Amino acid sequence: MTVPATDLPADMLPPSPAFPLISPPSKPTSSHAHPQSSDHQARHCHRRRLDHAGPSVNEASPPRFRYCLDPLFLVGCTAYALNLWFIKPRIDFEFIQYHFNDLWVIPCALPPVLWLHRLLALRPAQALPTPGEITFHLVLWSVFCEYIGPRYFMPQSGADWRDVTAYTFGALVAALWWHRHRWLPHARRLRLHEL
Repeated sequence: MTVPATDLPADMLPPSPAFPLISPPSKPTSSHAHPQSSDHQARHCHRRRLDHAGPSVNEASPPRFRYCLDPLFLVGCTAYALNLWFIKPRIDFEFIQYHFNDLWVIPCALPPVLWLHRLLALRPAQALPTPGEITFHLVLWSVFCEYIGPRYFMPQSGADWRDVTAYTFGALVAALWWHRHRWLPHARRLRLHEL
């Protein structure tokens, strides 16, 4: 009869081997087992780093000027028409009657003029209106509409310095809009002029 080893006294147990049993070596794993998978992960990580690195040089470049498709031009023409045909006949307020439409002289009149200059090859095709172009046409139209026109062509209209103030304010707003990529932080990534 064989007595289980667990039932024998401690002094009768067989001595333990001098060396522990060595388990068979596991199959080594190679870092090059899946080269295609590792390359794909590396490219993916590199692409993610580029995505979070910020705008590229092309994205930070000035936007293209769309002339008569510029959003400010479209908004200004719509506001001018609404005020002329629907608001002025119903609201007897001095600013609405005499100065509101003057705000839109530069935003609405300059894009078609610059588009004509583009057709005549007088300016780069997609360049934004420069400060010089904005200032030149602001002064030109202010002198014509508030001095030459009332003096020689439309004496009944009269000259008003507040009209020039409205022209200037509209020109300032237009310049800030057209060159928003210089001062608006997220305009470098969002092409608002292409909405």
